[in-house]
Formats: sequence, C-alpha cells, structure tokens
Amino acid sequence: MRGNIQWSEDATGKTIAGARRVRRPGKADDFPRHDPELIARDEAIFLLHTAAEVEHSLMVQYLYAAMTLNLGTEQHPDPDTPRWQRIILGIAKEEMGHFITVQNILRLIGGPLNFEREDTPFRSEYYPFRFSLRPLTVKAPNRGGWKNAGSLNRYIAAEMPRLEQITNKKDRTDLAEVLGCPDESLSDAHGRLSEINTVGRLYARLINIIDKQLSDEEDVLAEEDIKGYMADAATWDRAGQEFDVRVMPTHNRKEAVQALRAIAEQGEGEGLTKRSHFHRFLHVYRELRARRQAHPRFNPALPVPCDPTPAKESENKTLRQVETKEFKQEGWTRITHPASRLWAQLFDLRYRMTLGLIMHQLLLDANRNPDSVMARRALANAAITEMHSLGWLARVIVKRPLTHRRKGMRAAPSFELPYTFAFPDRETDRARVHLAVLGAVELLVKELRETDKEMSKEEKQLLDRLMLRDLTLKRLCEEIAAKDEEESDEEVETV
Repeated sequence: MRGNIQWSEDATGKTIAGARRVRRPGKADDFPRHDPELIARDEAIFLLHTAAEVEHSLMVQYLYAAMTLNLGTEQHPDPDTPRWQRIILGIAKEEMGHFITVQNILRLIGGPLNFEREDTPFRSEYYPFRFSLRPLTVKAPNRGGWKNAGSLNRYIAAEMPRLEQITNKKDRTDLAEVLGCPDESLSDAHGRLSEINTVGRLYARLINIIDKQLSDEEDVLAEEDIKGYMADAATWDRAGQEFDVRVMPTHNRKEAVQALRAIAEQGEGEGLTKRSHFHRFLHVYRELRARRQAHPRFNPALPVPCDPTPAKESENKTLRQVETKEFKQEGWTRITHPASRLWAQLFDLRYRMTLGLIMHQLLLDANRNPDSVMARRALANAAITEMHSLGWLARVIVKRPLTHRRKGMRAAPSFELPYTFAFPDRETDRARVHLAVLGAVELLVKELRETDKEMSKEEKQLLDRLMLRDLTLKRLCEEIAAKDEEESDEEVETV
C-alpha cells in the first residue's frame, strides 16, 4: 500500500515552498489529480508509474485472452481463432514496448523504475478497469456496469479514442453496440464509460506535464548520465515488420514527448490509424460477431476460468474459511489438479524470470565497462527467449484439467507476480537473483516429472529444452557475477 493516498479532481493543497507547482488547466481537463498536490516532476513520476502498471496489466490480460483461445486441432484448425490470436499477441507485444519505453522516460527524469501491475488501494480514477484474467468473451455492459461485461468489450473501451475523434459511421455504430448504448448516436456513451478510464487521457496528461511543465535544467538528467541505460527498439524488436514495437530511447525531453505521442497514436486511444489497438480489437469484434451470427453457440475460448491461481488452500480451518469467502468475492479459481498446478507454477517462475531479466537489463549501464554492452544484449536475448517459453508452457497448461471434479474445465496460466521486484545494488547479487529462480525451476521440474504420469513425449522434450537453456543462462549469470567480483577486487587494490 502506498500510504494514505486520496484522489481529487480539485485538490488545493500547498506544495513545498518555492517548488514549481503543477499548473492547473481549465475545466475542460477533468483528469484526476493527486491529493495532496504534487510538484510537476513528482506528478510526472507518479503518472509514469501508473502508466507502467497499466501497460503491464493490459499486456498480461491480452496474453491470457490470446493463450486461452480454442485454435481447434492440428488436423482441423479453427478458421478464425489463430488469426485473432496473432492480432491479440501482436497488441500484447506492443504493450511490452510501451512498458519498456515508460521505463526509459522514468530514467530520463530520475524516477525509479516500476515493474508492478496494480497496487492497493486500487486507483479507480487512473486504471481502465480492475485487473482480471479472462478468456475472450463478448458482452455489452448492463445496468450492473462493466464487472460482467465481455473482455473484448473492455479492451475496446479502454483503447478507444475520444468520442469526437470517431467520425466513421460504421465505427460509431459498432462502438455503440460494444458499449451497450441504446442508439447508434452514442448519446449515452459518456454514462456507459463512467467506469472505464481510457488510457489516452493518462498519456495526454503526461504529455502536458513533460512538454510544458518540466525544466530541462532542473528536472531532466544529462544525456551522458543516462544513455548507457536506455533500451532501444533494435534490442527488443525481433518480430520483423509485422508488429511495430515502440521501444524508444528518450535522451531528452523532446524525445520523451515524441515517445509518449507515438504510444498514444499506436494504441492508447489517441490515434485514428487503422493499425491502432482500438481498430484491431474492433476488427476482431466484427469477425467474432459474424461468426456467431452464423453459429450462435460458437465460443472462441477454451473452457478456462477467470483469474486462476495455483495457490494451495490453507491448512488452518479458520484461515481457510476466510480464504474461501475472499476467493468467492474476487472471482478467483484454484488450480487443484496436482500436475496442472505444477505446470502453472512453472509458468509463474518463468514469468518471474522474464521480468527479472528485463529489469536487470535496464539497471545495467552499458558504459560501465567494455563487457557491459554484451551483457545487456545477452540479458535481453534471454528475456525474449523466456517470452517464447511462456507461450510453449501456456499451450501445455490449457490442455490440462483444472480440477478432478469439474469435468471439462481446463487449467490456464496464472501470471502470478513474484514476491518482490526489488533488485540488489551489486551486480553480483543481481545475478544471484536469477540463479535462485533457476534453482527453484530445477526443483519444480523434478517434482513435475515425478507427478505428471500423462506427460507426452513432446512435453518431456519441452522440459529438456528449457533445462538445457537454463544451463546457458546459469553460465551467463555466473560470468556476470565473476566479472563484478573482479572489478570490485581491482577497485580495492587501486584504493
């Protein structure tokens, strides 16, 4: 929990004497403000942290929807879902690019990096909607609001441009259907969107602060101090030209504003390009609607739950009763089948490994020594490889049963966060973080091989490949740690 934070749209509290205040725009800007009021740079860091969490949250929710689609079989593939999966995975990949670019901008203004998703209390004025892992579904919001709305409807609403920007009649007609408006004029759209915060508003506010309210002399770090930490598209974009990954260095305030505008134009509701996330999700919606008109009982998703978790029930009776009540209220679902649970835990460990490798890469200064450039490249390569591993593991998990009791229900990836994102200061200790995760993976794989008696030959080969690649990563971490120890010894000798 981040202290006792309250949110207000007309906060009037005083800031530190002499500090430059965030200039309040006119009443047309209804974006919520932090209470107590922050100076410009501090609010920029706060909103960049929020943006990072939003990008991370959207990326994971999109991945879950894509990974749990029913693609049919190899002999009889579904005619539509593989294409929808490619579209949604492409959008998720672009969200990753946005997420890393936001870290670049945090670096530019001297803010701490942020890899979290959501925090307590839930910032309802900033997040598009509550985080929830859901299969791909279509259902307009009703009087009860967006809680039970379809996941695709939520994605479209979160990524949509301002209503006045949508001039295409077909887009407006379909958007009215997505939002559950009673007529095609979208007259009730603002009321329908009262629970959804379009992400474009957040980026518009960030652009305003960074472009007009920050000072190059006081708020922005010198390029020579940060250029060694900057992520770039050449390192992270391995998809060729199919997906446009917006990972951009932000060496100065002008580049930061350009990066934020590019992100907004690509997906977060402020662009009208047909390649925007809004239009691509709307395209999937139209195709899914047509499919259902031809086959009313068609379901694009596998029979998976919302918000699965491999967490065990507490052995304490009282705590178990509290947990059961909480799970029911939140809509969480336990994966209780022993083998499925272990596969889900393996997925979570490798998800943790992926995030840790990205964090480590962004914390390492390429200008520290001649080997740092190669180390940063190797860490990025390892992270990208892990992203592919998550896809392979997801395909295994969704074939597994959720429980012994609920026949037909499948398990699904849980994307559970690690217990901490804090990374040590010393390079040696950062390498040891990865080694610890690799050790946990090795123990889990051993238990998985002993437990899952129905493991196929291909799945055994997958585990073999993962363990072989882990040996390569282990050697990389050991080399990084050894190099850091050598540098420390040389510094001691010099002193």
